[in-house]
Amino acid sequence: MKIGTVSVAPLAFANSSHSVVMAKGKEIAPYIGQIIDLHLAVYQEQPFFFEGTHEEYAPYIQMFADSEEAVACMAFDQGRMVGAIIGLPMKELPETWSKSYQEATDRVYYLGDATILEKYRRKHLGSDLYRQFEKAIPSGYDTLSFIRLDDPAEHPFNALLKNRGAIELDKAIEYPWRDIRTKEIPLHKLIYWNKPI
Repeated sequence: MKIGTVSVAPLAFANSSHSVVMAKGKEIAPYIGQIIDLHLAVYQEQPFFFEGTHEEYAPYIQMFADSEEAVACMAFDQGRMVGAIIGLPMKELPETWSKSYQEATDRVYYLGDATILEKYRRKHLGSDLYRQFEKAIPSGYDTLSFIRLDDPAEHPFNALLKNRGAIELDKAIEYPWRDIRTKEIPLHKLIYWNKPI
């Protein structure tokens, strides 16, 4: 069904307390706080060990709400956001993120983040969210691009991505964030991947 222009759909894995909300562009704005809460909770875990604040993280999420072609596919359990996939056109990324891509981006859509709380993983929620997210990508894009942390803990999932048609590129960026364990701010290598859509 639809609420205004924000679509709400059932989840394949779920019971009556679960739903997915699909928002686009400015429709994402009311969910910014919940998306930040979700990201801060998930990214403090292995292998990221990211420590951040709402104030630090808000400009990144605001970027999606400011994009007319951004998509946010969000899962809720009894009103609480438990998973989300967000994306926007690659050409709208800040140079900090896109400078090493070095290819035409007019037909490339960027998957910014896919985050799910631990309790809801391994229940097909990620696959369900991704299918709905991909269907919501605006027409005119033939490639989905995303970045993955270069860390051994990510390798098993990387193998799954390859089996589903994703290709690891010889392109990477280094990005700093504060380690929740040490409070230091090292650089982290993030590798680009592409998938035809």
